[in-house]
Amino acid sequence: MALVYKTHSPKQFIVGVQAQTAYGTAKTDGMTRMDVDSISMPSLNPIQVLEMKAGSGYMVQSGDIFQTNKLTVTEFSVSGTLKESYADMFLENMLNGESTGVHTLNSNFTPAIVGAAGGSDETVPTADNNLAFTFAIESPNSASTMVIKDCIITSFSISGDLGTEAGRLKYELTAKSGSVITQAALSASDGTIAALGSDDAFMTEAADPQYRIVHGVDNVLPQSFTLNIENDAYFVGYDATGNAEAVGRAQEMSVTADVSVKYDSNTEPLIGTFQAQTGSSSVANSAIANVATPANGTFGWRIHQGILTSVAFNEGDTMMLDCSIKMVGNGSSGAALVVAL
Repeated sequence: MALVYKTHSPKQFIVGVQAQTAYGTAKTDGMTRMDVDSISMPSLNPIQVLEMKAGSGYMVQSGDIFQTNKLTVTEFSVSGTLKESYADMFLENMLNGESTGVHTLNSNFTPAIVGAAGGSDETVPTADNNLAFTFAIESPNSASTMVIKDCIITSFSISGDLGTEAGRLKYELTAKSGSVITQAALSASDGTIAALGSDDAFMTEAADPQYRIVHGVDNVLPQSFTLNIENDAYFVGYDATGNAEAVGRAQEMSVTADVSVKYDSNTEPLIGTFQAQTGSSSVANSAIANVATPANGTFGWRIHQGILTSVAFNEGDTMMLDCSIKMVGNGSSGAALVVAL
C-alpha cells in the first residue's frame, strides 16, 4: 500500500441522528443532521486481556491474548448550535414526556423501561417516543461511517449568552450505547444524513421580564444561562451478538440551572436569601420564559421549585450575580420542570 498524504480536519466529520423503531435495530433511512462545533469521539474500548499465563516464560505470548468488542459500553459527546428538530427528540428521551413541543418533568418521574422486544414490561421504542437513537458519524473518508445504535442520552444542556451570536442557543450532549459499533458506508441504499436545518432558537425569545425569574425574584436582567439535565444510563443482559438487552437509568434525575443576572436593588436580596435558606420552605421557582408556563413555539424553561446552591459576584463591565439552582420535587405528582421550544 502506498503512502497517503491527504489530511482531514475534525470539522469534516458530520453527525446524524434518528429515532429507532425497535431497540437493537439501527435506523438510518431518515437521519437528521446535527449542527456540531465539536465531537468528543466515541470511546473505542474493546475488552482486552494481555496477562501472562502459566508457561508463558518471561513475556506475554501471542496465544495469551484475548480481545472482544462484545458487552462493552460506548460513550461520546457532541456540542454545537441548538436546532429545534433534534432538541425536542433529546428532551423527550431524557424527560420521558412531551405534549406538542412542551416537555414536562413531574416530581414522580419514573424512567421508561427500554429493552429488546419480548419482555413483559418494556416500552417499545418508536419513531415518536424517541426512547433510543441511532447516531452516525460520517467520516470524510469514503465508505467510512461509524454507526452507533441503541443510544441513550445521559446528559443534555441548553445554554445562551446575549454576548454570543445574539443569544443563539447552544447545546452539549452525551450519549451512551451498550451495543457494538459498526463501520461501513452510509449510502443511498441504507440512508443518508439530511442537509443542515435552519430552525435555530434564541435566548431572546424569553422576552417578557416578568417571566425571567431567579429563585422567586422576577424582572431580572440575565446575561447568560445554562440549563443542565443529567440522568446516567447503564446496560444489562446480552444477546447472541454481544449487545445489551435492556437499559436502566441512574438513581437520580438531576436538573440544575446557572443564570448570570445584573446586580441591582432587585437582585441584591438573593445574597441574603442564599445565606438564610433552611429547607423545604426555602424553595422557589426560576425561569427564562415568555409566559408563566413555557409553550410550544417559543423557547423557555421553568424550574417550579428549586434551591439556590450558589450566589457569587461576577466582576465584568458591570457587576453581575452568578446564581446556581438545583431542581427539587414537590413530594407529589406536580411539574418540577417544563421546557418548550
